[in-house]
Formats: sequence, C-alpha cells, structure tokens
Amino acid sequence: MLLSALATAVAGRVDGVGVISVSFQQGTGLSDGRYVLLGEADGHMYLNPCGTRTVVVVSNAAIRHYALTPEQPIPHGPSLWDVATAHHQPIIGYRPDC
Repeated sequence: MLLSALATAVAGRVDGVGVISVSFQQGTGLSDGRYVLLGEADGHMYLNPCGTRTVVVVSNAAIRHYALTPEQPIPHGPSLWDVATAHHQPIIGYRPDC
C-alpha cells in the first residue's frame, strides 16, 4: 500500500475521486450539473460543485439521477517528481478534477 501511495504522489494525481453529472429533485435548491463525488455515507453524498471549494451534503433521496462523466484530460500541475527534479512550484491544498 505504501508503494501505491508513493507512486500516486510522484504521478501527481488523486485516485478515487470521480466527476459525476447530477440531476436533483425539484425543490432541493441545488443546480443540476457536474460535481466531484467525494464520498457516500449514511444515505448521503458528499459533493464538491465544479469550480468551487465548497462541500455539499445531499440526501440520496434528493438526487434524481447521477452518472459518472467520461474522464477528460485535466492539467494536474507539477508532480512530486517535477518539484524535486525541475524545481517547479508545488500546488498546495485540494484541487478538484473539474
């Protein structure tokens, strides 16, 4: 597991985080669109609206439909390898994949 974590850090990507297209039930106050699915627990989804740094907790009953969006090439910025060997500036903090 340690080797996997190190390989991911060197590659500069976050596995296990997917972008989904969501349609909500009427009256939820949320806009249909693309969200980063951060996790699911106790009948709720933890979503990050694309283009923001906020987290929205939504009941599964409030979601009419969702589907994984096709992967798109996303510039992930410098990897750990780039920072160590080419002296690129690291990007600190959470960076959503959309």
